[in-house]
Amino acid sequence: MAYADTITYLLGLEASRGWDLKLERVRDTLARLGSPEGQFPAVLIAGTNGKGSTAVLVENALAAQGHAVGLYTSPHLVHFTERIRLGGQEISREVVVDLVAKIRAAAPPEQTGLTFFEITTVLALWPLRKPVWQSRFWKSRRHQRCRSGSLGDYKHWSGSSRMVGKL
Repeated sequence: MAYADTITYLLGLEASRGWDLKLERVRDTLARLGSPEGQFPAVLIAGTNGKGSTAVLVENALAAQGHAVGLYTSPHLVHFTERIRLGGQEISREVVVDLVAKIRAAAPPEQTGLTFFEITTVLALWPLRKPVWQSRFWKSRRHQRCRSGSLGDYKHWSGSSRMVGKL
């Protein structure tokens, strides 16, 4: 599947799903993928205002100290690849295509009912699981404990906005 087709597919999930704030679908999908959310420590950045700038500030501070840092943001401004940065670089379109294919093979959204946001959250967690990354953070939109970002043993991710993390 080409990148444009992958993005069209993802956006179609958003249009075809209603609101269901249960975590079971995402937890099941993550378990099928080896539970990447449990393979690294993470920081949740939550609140009403300033999450994005705080996430970038923390990302830059950790990078300046020599840490490898991953950042997940939502929504993107121009390109979908803006949502996931590793070492300050956006993930490639090829990585997006590859990861969506892996997620679809492990837990087809058509069967699991994953939404655009949920599959994007899973997509963000997958490359961050690699041991090379020392830091990962997650910025949440408000206090969305019930959203798919609220995963992992480090308790409530709330992933509708920013993730920068310490891996």
